[in-house]
Amino acid sequence: MILSEELLENQEEEKAKAVIANKILELDKNHQLATNILVEIVEKSEDIDLVTQLEEFLEANINAYLEKYVNIKQQKDQKNQDWIAYQCARYQLGDSSKFQEGITTLINLIKYSTEIDTRSYQMEFYWDYEGDYIEDETFVCIATLAAQTLQKTNIDNFYNVVISELKDYLSPQIKQSEKYRYDACHELLLGYAQTINYLEFYKAWHSQPNIHPEMQEIMPVGENNLTQTLQQQISVNSLKQLQPTEAVYPIIIDLFSLAGETDQSAITQEISYQIYQQVFPEDLDIPEINNAPQLKRIIGKIKQWVKKEKIALIFYNHEPYSELVNFCQKISNAVNIGWVTNESVPSFIRGFSPNQINLFSIIQNWLNDI
Repeated sequence: MILSEELLENQEEEKAKAVIANKILELDKNHQLATNILVEIVEKSEDIDLVTQLEEFLEANINAYLEKYVNIKQQKDQKNQDWIAYQCARYQLGDSSKFQEGITTLINLIKYSTEIDTRSYQMEFYWDYEGDYIEDETFVCIATLAAQTLQKTNIDNFYNVVISELKDYLSPQIKQSEKYRYDACHELLLGYAQTINYLEFYKAWHSQPNIHPEMQEIMPVGENNLTQTLQQQISVNSLKQLQPTEAVYPIIIDLFSLAGETDQSAITQEISYQIYQQVFPEDLDIPEINNAPQLKRIIGKIKQWVKKEKIALIFYNHEPYSELVNFCQKISNAVNIGWVTNESVPSFIRGFSPNQINLFSIIQNWLNDI
């Protein structure tokens, strides 16, 4: 062991030092000198592959190295404290006793960090105005790295903390002044809205975060375009989870592409297309359907295909308007129609407010009662 330590201290080439340090740590996981050497290489090396390998080695031995890793890096590097905190948080996520601390650190980095990680970058390729092909390196912000790490981590009971802490960073002010922070929060929360339970997300979104005092003046709480977009994503996520009942087969109709459309043939074709996409996703031969009577005949065949007595069309992503409501009336004797909207709807349509905390359950109960 003494000979190995001498080799380690006298070795200048970092890869060789890493190999020797690894060998020593295989024999003695608490060896101080070998640990210091590995942490120093991770901190200073420009060899990304080597750093990645050493980080994986440290992560695999997190209980033995976490405290040393934190202390050594904080002592050696006073300029890149956010980067150090980010690396420490990654290690903490692998230790159940420090998991919550790691989550908290990542949240704070997303909210407050202004550092750039010069080791992490994204390549952008484009043509400039003179027709030259440009390759550009864009270094990644620590806030972005922290958000990406949270996105990849199964945080279970901590979703409510992350969502409530970061939702108010989706403001026009942040988008204008700190777009990298806005983008980091947007991508993270939008991902959660599309994957986790609707009720869980809703409760987290409307809970009160612990906002840093300096952020109070520029953080408007309430509805804006971004919150409306995320609320819409939540509704969409819950609608896609609706289940057929013994008698009813639900079909979700996204009205975004029909916004303002008044032509009855175009309305029929779009709705028919979406019905076919959901019932027959692999069938590319969609028949041309141009009016309500033709659609009702097709609906009769779909009932036979899915072996259900009734079909329920559930509209979302646009408020009712006269031409579309008139079309719905023409097919209302062939299908049941629900509409996720804050506007009033006629009696042959069942309306559902998108702001209801139990939206999914209400619609599913409606399907059960048809």
